[in-house]
Amino acid sequence: MGIMAATGIAIPDVRTTDYKYGTLIIDFVDAKANELMWYSSASKALEDVARDPKGTIDFVVNQMFNEYRFLAGQKEPVPIHGK
Repeated sequence: MGIMAATGIAIPDVRTTDYKYGTLIIDFVDAKANELMWYSSASKALEDVARDPKGTIDFVVNQMFNEYRFLAGQKEPVPIHGK
């Protein structure tokens, strides 16, 4: 899990990664298993955010979730039409 400090408080492992400015990252983590379940990122698509912040972010997030293939309560991904 991490490093145990002298005080008995667990300090979780921390990983850092350099990202391009303006990168949007969405992580879904299973809290019980502490495992990454799904990950998506977008950066190039966010270059238009200065002109239309809300519209650009809404569009990019929608595109990211188009790749999310799970439905609530299902453990297996749902097929994406054409993929």
